[in-house]
Amino acid sequence: MRCLRVVLSASVALLALPTVSCSSSSSSPGTTGPGPVITLASTPYTLAPGDEKYFCYTKTLDVDTVLTGFTPNYGEAAHHILLAQTLEPEKDGFSECNVLFKTTWVPLFVGGKGSTPAKLPDGAGIKLLAGTQVLLQLHLQNAGAAAITSTTGVDMQTTDPTKPYTQAGIFGIDNRAIDIPPGSSMYETKMNCHASKAMNVFAIFGHMHKTGQHITVNRGAETIYDADWKFDLQPTTQKTLVIAPNDTLSLHCFYANNTTAAIKYGESSNTEMCSFVLYYTPFDGLDGCVQN
Repeated sequence: MRCLRVVLSASVALLALPTVSCSSSSSSPGTTGPGPVITLASTPYTLAPGDEKYFCYTKTLDVDTVLTGFTPNYGEAAHHILLAQTLEPEKDGFSECNVLFKTTWVPLFVGGKGSTPAKLPDGAGIKLLAGTQVLLQLHLQNAGAAAITSTTGVDMQTTDPTKPYTQAGIFGIDNRAIDIPPGSSMYETKMNCHASKAMNVFAIFGHMHKTGQHITVNRGAETIYDADWKFDLQPTTQKTLVIAPNDTLSLHCFYANNTTAAIKYGESSNTEMCSFVLYYTPFDGLDGCVQN
């Protein structure tokens, strides 16, 4: 049995309960920042040991909205969240959605376990017109020996939609050509991405899974990101950077596979990924590079 109750005020509340019992919660209008805070948050979900689930919720906005920042609120068992605008209508309300990503989802914010807030620079925003459907996807996995009950959500800061702003968005780099040999350490995967446009970058986010050790991004001979990887702490890093058209970005991910089997690309936390996101202005459409 699944229960769904929606409470609307100046904020949007997302309430979904994929468990054997029903409960509900509500949200109140945001009181900080130049506009109301829109909160999308689950009611308590329960995962049995070994469970791995994808849950989605959609909501159609009633008024024009300009987003200026995102604060994820991660609960236990949360692997990642995706906040997106849908280009084609999805099922209203709560549903299980066993898919990592659709080409009809335009990402607004992505975050991994322990991700920090992302703030848009002054004068930048992401405008969503009244009638826009937004989708929040939760990827949850319980790798422990006991059941987990928790909640996960995201707060979206807003501003006056009548004021001028520069549109912000995401450029993504995703290496899916991953095949990590058993018994390997600091095994490297890499790909090159040629920037298709000028981008004024204001934040960046890298993502791997449990066997990740290190991630590096170069622009030509210049290193623009270099950090050890911690699955339980996946920060969104505020970084000012200007990317020119045709700049070559090289993404390098390093892994340690202590198992007796190869580890390949996949959506599960037990497989691997190598991806990198640039938040930038001026945004003119979803773009990026994928290596299969």
